Amino acid sequence: MQGNYELIEYQVGLPVRIFVHRVNEVELHWHNELEIIFVLKGTVSMKVGQDHYVLKEKDILLINRNEVHSTYQTGEDNLLLAFQINSKFCSSYYPELGKMAFDVKSFLIDDHNQERFDKIRHYLANMMWVLNKKIEGTPFQLVILVNSLLQHLVQYFNPTFIDDGNVKSRKKNLERLDRIIKYVDEHYAQKISLQEISNQEYLSVYYLSHFFKDHVGISFQEYVVQKRLQMSVELLLHSDKTITEIAANCGFSDSKLFYKHFKKKYKCKPLEYKQLHSEKAHHQEEGAPPRKGYLDIEHTAIFENLFAYQQMEVEGPFHASLPPEEKSVVVHLKLEGKPFAHYWRKLVTFGRAAEGMRENLRNQLREIQKEIGFEYVRFHGIFNDDMMVCNRNAQGEIVYNWTYVDQLFDFLQEIGMKPFLELSFMPSELKKSDETVFWWRGNISPPADMQQWTALVTALIKHCVNRYGMKEVRSWYFEVWNEPDYEGIFWGGSKEEYFELYKQTATAIHAISTQFRVGGPGIAFPSQLGWMKDFLHHCDSHQVPLDFISYHIYCEHDDREDGIIETSGMFDEMMRDSYGSHYCGRHHTSELAKRMKETIGASSAKTLELHTTEWNVSHSSRNLIQDTAFMAPFIISNVLKSVDAVDSLGYWTCSDIFEEFKAGLSPFHGGFGLMNHDGIKKSSYFAYYLLSKLGEELLEQGEDYIVTKRNGDIQILAYHYVYFDYFFRNGDQTGLSQTERYSVYEECPPKRIKIRLKGLQGTYRVTTYVLNREHGSAFDEWVRMGAPAELTGEFVSYLKKKAYPQMNMVVLHDSEEFETIVQLPAHGVELIVLEQVI
Repeated sequence: MQGNYELIEYQVGLPVRIFVHRVNEVELHWHNELEIIFVLKGTVSMKVGQDHYVLKEKDILLINRNEVHSTYQTGEDNLLLAFQINSKFCSSYYPELGKMAFDVKSFLIDDHNQERFDKIRHYLANMMWVLNKKIEGTPFQLVILVNSLLQHLVQYFNPTFIDDGNVKSRKKNLERLDRIIKYVDEHYAQKISLQEISNQEYLSVYYLSHFFKDHVGISFQEYVVQKRLQMSVELLLHSDKTITEIAANCGFSDSKLFYKHFKKKYKCKPLEYKQLHSEKAHHQEEGAPPRKGYLDIEHTAIFENLFAYQQMEVEGPFHASLPPEEKSVVVHLKLEGKPFAHYWRKLVTFGRAAEGMRENLRNQLREIQKEIGFEYVRFHGIFNDDMMVCNRNAQGEIVYNWTYVDQLFDFLQEIGMKPFLELSFMPSELKKSDETVFWWRGNISPPADMQQWTALVTALIKHCVNRYGMKEVRSWYFEVWNEPDYEGIFWGGSKEEYFELYKQTATAIHAISTQFRVGGPGIAFPSQLGWMKDFLHHCDSHQVPLDFISYHIYCEHDDREDGIIETSGMFDEMMRDSYGSHYCGRHHTSELAKRMKETIGASSAKTLELHTTEWNVSHSSRNLIQDTAFMAPFIISNVLKSVDAVDSLGYWTCSDIFEEFKAGLSPFHGGFGLMNHDGIKKSSYFAYYLLSKLGEELLEQGEDYIVTKRNGDIQILAYHYVYFDYFFRNGDQTGLSQTERYSVYEECPPKRIKIRLKGLQGTYRVTTYVLNREHGSAFDEWVRMGAPAELTGEFVSYLKKKAYPQMNMVVLHDSEEFETIVQLPAHGVELIVLEQVI
């Protein structure tokens, strides 16, 4: 057994250590801190001194200073919250606390008399909440909460006092126990007798035997057997030794005795145990230090049992409003700025080609083009069966029908959009196999006959040239397939089969004209750089045409190693080993885009355009976040941070008229769209609307503002981007519901930005656009209406009018300076436009 006295390390400035963990086996140990265990899930077996308890969900157990204890699995999964109070913190102002012992065992009290335990749960929940939200002054908040908890323990749990003599005696006894356990740790592989230890301690065997059992709860011989069994498990899982060798190396006199003790403890034979656990051992990080029995947990939404106690009526500082964060910005307008391209208007997307045939989606695209104006649009499924392109005649020959393709492309020409044409999916007439994706069953297989596929692509492009002209089609982009690295989901073949598909497709396109722009691979996981590097190497070594590179970015991830993860701050330091990641860091989009640019820049493709052809906070069309006011500053911040890293950042998607799954039931069901299925504009829409008003000359930019210029007009855009809190980033969805979607963010004060412009000339009309939860958030307005599940035409009209940024206008006469204070709540955005007038 590895340790006995446990030295607790604390984050600087914090009076507590809090962590969530699953327990396999935590060895016999003790420490100088008060520790509270709260069971969040399942059951766990604990020994404290001579007492043995089985704790279940919501149970609380307090372990006093220097109480010998150990923890074991019961066979049922478990999740525990451990809370340890810094003893030096306590003794500095309340020395008597070090002499107190508390009897806190909620499981010994019936469910109708849990009030005093509920208050402990309440304090624990709020400490977790304060850490989770990263509130300014967190250490001070924690000190107040810890003091309140200690006061509650002293007042309501009748502590017993340990006199100075007993304190000295306990210290002496624990030092003796420590020596005994260390001796066993060092000599377990040898024959150990209690006589040897009693000689070293100058005690009789009889006294020492009773001493050990009184403090540990089991006999000395039982403890030695447990130690040997524990070490045998290590050898069983991490070595190639035989059972006989393991028995001998761990101090058992023969294999038969080893089998007997092993089966009694683990309820199976050694080889059966190895078979059950070897896979887990194989995946354990090589060379990782032992973790004292604390097993990492996957991301989970298991904290209902804890946060149910947060809102109890107990006074505390954790619900107080925070003072605003303030800054000042001075911009000298006579200084020359630098070019500022509106690259984010290069590309937008919708779901699939057939959806573009619908008048309701077309009306939304018309409005988007009128108010924002994107250059290109991308969508899935130009070759899907529902576009009816590929057919067979009576003789079994392939014939093409371009009717729906023409209608779609004619409409795009009408509204001033060009296709960023994803060449997918496989028509049934050409498929190699039957794998499909989505409700509309797009076939993801490679072609049965590559020549038939390239003939289809060639025929499409020649048809478009004949209909729209060579010059027009040369301005389009042709992207070969969608997310081929997502094998089995969007691509039914191997990586090598995709490389061949790309080679044949790109070669066929360039055979018509080398000025056509063809590229890819439109991968789903760009952070897995190996796939992209293999693709680039394939194109380079086989001289395959490649005119641009495409990939997708979503901030939601299932695997920590796939993304750029933000792990800074005191709470992350405490808990970063406890969870798998669900969301990447707040700047994942720009960081990954820059990382991709660096990777491409080191290859032969360094001069090519880079296009992020899908981008959003989530890859789910049912993520409730996507309807909220959060999306506006999320979009603005990431768009502005990704300047010069990509040539386009295609928001996925422009509309909730989207059918990868069946249509969403609620008007605000968490769809991707900038507009919902009724054409109601979300906060995300107005992010692009306000961005579109910026100028083409950059004067000043900071973390949360930008100042631009167009001719003589000035634009100031400020935003308050507040990101997800720790629990939500790591998979806890309990804070989200149909109507409550704002409890999952870090707690941040409002912002006050004082902006002063110097060097104005003439008279200006000053227009202010205010976008926040009160103005321009259709979702919040819908909630204030009572969140009706169905919207009548009257309700839709009301929301379209009501959910719009607040506008104000004043005239600034012949002034050389302009000064304003922008006040931004969380998720707030404000645009100020100064237009020269006569």
